[in-house]
Amino acid sequence: MRYRRILLGTVTVAAVGGVGLAVHPGPATGASPGLPVLATGTITFPLGSDTGQVLAFADPNQVTLKRTASGDTLDLRLVSSANAATDGSFTLTLDPAQVPTNADMPDGSINMEVIAVSGGLQQVYFFPVKLVGTGTSARFVSSANAADPATARLSFDMRGGSATNVRYAAGKWLSESGRLPSASQTERLTSADTTMPVKPSTASIAADVAADTTPAAICLLHAGDYITRKPEHFVNVYTDNNHTAMAHVTESATASHTLGVAVDFGGTWHQSGTANISNTESVSSTSRDRQKAWSYWNKVNYRKFFDSCMGRYQKPASFYDILSGDLDGRVDMLWLNVSCGVKRKGDSWDTGSARAATFGAGVDLPVVDVSAQTGFGTSENVHFTFLRKGEVVGNATDGPVHSSVVEVDKFYDTCPR
Repeated sequence: MRYRRILLGTVTVAAVGGVGLAVHPGPATGASPGLPVLATGTITFPLGSDTGQVLAFADPNQVTLKRTASGDTLDLRLVSSANAATDGSFTLTLDPAQVPTNADMPDGSINMEVIAVSGGLQQVYFFPVKLVGTGTSARFVSSANAADPATARLSFDMRGGSATNVRYAAGKWLSESGRLPSASQTERLTSADTTMPVKPSTASIAADVAADTTPAAICLLHAGDYITRKPEHFVNVYTDNNHTAMAHVTESATASHTLGVAVDFGGTWHQSGTANISNTESVSSTSRDRQKAWSYWNKVNYRKFFDSCMGRYQKPASFYDILSGDLDGRVDMLWLNVSCGVKRKGDSWDTGSARAATFGAGVDLPVVDVSAQTGFGTSENVHFTFLRKGEVVGNATDGPVHSSVVEVDKFYDTCPR
């Protein structure tokens, strides 16, 4: 295929070495004092190696990618790097001014792509971040941790394992959706061998980082075709089917979802991290009121990419439709008993006041099933209206307000005072 070269957006300050880089040598961990921490973590070195580098790239946002035709090529430039210490530990810092202007998502997040290199091998992990705090308290937090935002702690197991954000258990994507994942689903998220031989472009960049010189090589991101209308399980709304309450779901124009990225590891596809998409259109949807436990779905678009530094992957690109009526339907009631609150007839309760994440069953791609997650908030809300005295029950010990899954039922007399 012939590709047309497009330059990625410029940074907002003068570039380092004239190539738009923000490489921070300094200590063995690569941390630059005074700059916000992007991620910490460890590399489990492959046998025979005791050195490694970690390379971070800020992916172009969905608006930029939408304007990029299939067959076009974008320059993907390094924004942060680190040399791992002898124990494998590293710290990535990132000057916000060095992030390309077209990397910011509509919701303020940045989709990061991080590659670890050691012993002729590499691993990749995708994760979205947001900058929080100011001054010396500024740091990047992983927006995948919606209930407890925290700086990502990455683990690259290069002895036959996979790359993960250890602050966020991969199996949680499925298990907190109200359904236990199958063994094969959990294994695909947690136990896959995602090491691969290092790509020439990646090896060149890593070698320059190891030598404390400005890398000359860049990654080339080739945009491919879209995979459209893939069903995304959004949320299950659980009522006890006994006329205790009616509920409806609202999803607004500001909705943002975190969806899995599928990566080709030498002919075998696995999920290796996540990326955000935001609803950039002035569209919102509200379901009808229902008294039955009900499942709600969206449709999303994915896109194929080829990255010269890591190979082929498929990444979420945009929403296709929200609250798709041709996919939703009744589900079995989910009974919880961890925490509860009593409500009287006529009371209302909104998940928009809760802070926890909700977990969907995911998105089924042709190559592999990946995760889907969103967050309770003003842009995505489940509204319960109690038709009789009842209770709202959650799955978190510190109350329904902090729960990622809630249900409503009539058995309020079992709720402790």
